[in-house]
Amino acid sequence: MHRCVFLLLTLSLFDTVRADDALPLFALPDYPEITAGGSAVAPLATGAVAVLLNPAGMSAGGHSEIALSMGFLYQDIRRHTGAVAVPLPSARVGDLVPWVGLSVSSVSYGSMERRTGPSTTPEGTYGAGDIRLGAALASSPFDGFHLGIGVSWSEAQISDITGSATALDAGAVYSLSSPALDFGASCINLATLHSDERLGDLARAVQGTMRWKTFRGRVRIAAGVRLIGDDDPEVLSGVEYAIGDLALRAGRIFGHDTAGFTAGVGATVRDLNIAYSFEEHGLDLGSSHRVGLTWRL
Repeated sequence: MHRCVFLLLTLSLFDTVRADDALPLFALPDYPEITAGGSAVAPLATGAVAVLLNPAGMSAGGHSEIALSMGFLYQDIRRHTGAVAVPLPSARVGDLVPWVGLSVSSVSYGSMERRTGPSTTPEGTYGAGDIRLGAALASSPFDGFHLGIGVSWSEAQISDITGSATALDAGAVYSLSSPALDFGASCINLATLHSDERLGDLARAVQGTMRWKTFRGRVRIAAGVRLIGDDDPEVLSGVEYAIGDLALRAGRIFGHDTAGFTAGVGATVRDLNIAYSFEEHGLDLGSSHRVGLTWRL
């Protein structure tokens, strides 16, 4: 019965995908621990990172957390993210303990040359950026199964033109102990609740993932499919190998012109986890570097 519920939810999330107008892709959040493995485990993020990627994972973490990250992306793009997730035992309903989370994600594109015609001489420069604020709620109706829902507000700014939109996020996580498998499904921008006319609906980012844990959990192999708006599906793959408090990660993204090989490392020192990720890009865009810090409260 539990498996049927999870399957139906996953299919319903994928059924929501359709072609939409969209804010820039960078309005979608990320985190170095996730991008290092080809983003394959995005729906399986836990704790504070889950607030950004799949609200259901907040209750799977088991600990209150704060997560912060900085990204140095190609073409002088900068990204900053922050999130916090905490349980609310005082609001328990039967066996259900709700988890709440807050997140912020911003992107700045730096100075770009302003041109209004075919002239080779720029008329000056202009800036652009995105910001995304989110709030989420999650709980676990039964052992191994987690559900979450969130709401986010995004704003895009290009020169002196600004637009904003509000959207709904949702997701689910289901874990089996034998065999050691994790399943996750998430949808960022499941439904656009409000949007400025010139922006249209936000692009839905829908992902389904499966992860297999072997060698006593030290090796984790993940594969997933991601659909963003009306783009072609992307196939995501990643592997993680844990050596004590050190984790080595690598991955590959297929089906996207500007995505490719990814790699990274994570280290845990008491209640702190430090993560780094590297991502190469096609079309001669260069590479991206991200660093993150997660603090277990």
